[in-house]
Amino acid sequence: MDFGFPDAMRNASYLAKFYKGGEYLFEAVMFGGYVGVASAYRPNSFSLTLNARDVNKGVEEYFHIMGKIYMGLPDIGVATRNALIACDNIDCMLDNISTMKTVVPMYFIMAGVEANQGYVVSKGESQIDNIRQLDEENWYLIQTNDDHFRGVCQQRCVDALAHMDAVGKDRINLDVLLKEVILQSHTFNEYTIYTTMASPSDDIFNGYGFDTDMPYVHKSKVTDLFQFEL
Repeated sequence: MDFGFPDAMRNASYLAKFYKGGEYLFEAVMFGGYVGVASAYRPNSFSLTLNARDVNKGVEEYFHIMGKIYMGLPDIGVATRNALIACDNIDCMLDNISTMKTVVPMYFIMAGVEANQGYVVSKGESQIDNIRQLDEENWYLIQTNDDHFRGVCQQRCVDALAHMDAVGKDRINLDVLLKEVILQSHTFNEYTIYTTMASPSDDIFNGYGFDTDMPYVHKSKVTDLFQFEL
């Protein structure tokens, strides 16, 4: 997760667990003062991360966004949190995203517990523009902030592809993914606040915070835990 004001945002990040009626629903890496969810995990079911979609940037777009908020459209993180409350499986989440109306376009990166249950959903404000899924030929998917399905792949995307190809399918695991892909240039940068590593089939969800810039990276688990009753 990259964000402006990285030092302040790093200090405001924490891990939260959400409950409803005493039942544990999901956990998420959160920012203090913000009630939306950008990175979350439903235990033994699916993981989800939001990624900003760089389309329609410009001053006029911000007025457009404010107008949509005024009309009552939900913040993307709040809409995602509501979907996580409602859905206990990845198929439900995909259906929820397909009908979700939001103020900004977004990428939803999701992983389930079954083979090839890996998705990158390119979401418009009220429609799905594209869905990419793992298969036997495509053993990994990369998503930065551009529409790769339209052929756009800038330097961060190019480097991420090169790192993944260098690792190879036979060597990949979460530790290798973190060290040899995520923490490499340009996939890691001075605005990186935290990274989540998830493997739903193994019931793993870890958040790592970073307190210094490249090339001297210090990582520690995001462990400050808060519990919320919905």
